[in-house]
Amino acid sequence: MRALVTGATGFVGSHLVEALQRRGATVTALARSPQKAASLISQGIRVVPGHLHDETALLQAARDQDVVYHVAGVVAARNEAEFLRANRDGTKHVVAATESAGTRNFVLVSSLAAGGPSTRGLALDGSESPRPVTSYGRSKLASEEVVRSSVRVESVLRIREHRIVQERRRPIQPISRSCLIKCAPSCA
Repeated sequence: MRALVTGATGFVGSHLVEALQRRGATVTALARSPQKAASLISQGIRVVPGHLHDETALLQAARDQDVVYHVAGVVAARNEAEFLRANRDGTKHVVAATESAGTRNFVLVSSLAAGGPSTRGLALDGSESPRPVTSYGRSKLASEEVVRSSVRVESVLRIREHRIVQERRRPIQPISRSCLIKCAPSCA
């Protein structure tokens, strides 16, 4: 399997890259920072320099892939416009490159913040209408809507992360597991 991972230098993305490699995948990463990308190169990862708004780099990275894992995103911003530019608009560019490259499988790492809080005492099951209450959550929901509206991507898997514990970085941020919202078998 050939896989593109955006956000491969981040916490979740770096773990995904390792897991894909253990399964024998050939991994490509889109990376903004040459310093952070150095560790990927030393692991045998093909690195395409660029960012989520660099359409040329995205197309180069997405070409000849079996699946695109879109993990990159912003978790802190000064305002909602910055969140939307990074998360929604960045996702638009990744989806456009995925479609242009003819890649049919797409995995979006989103956030439980996109769904909003549950009613006290009741767990969310994914069938509820989303009610994000933060700018971050609204930007992640907007990125999900971008992926949902894609006409050329056949298989979509959307994962809403929740409380991942970062063991590689300080300070530790609480985050625990990923919740599967929708799965297409051909992504597995």
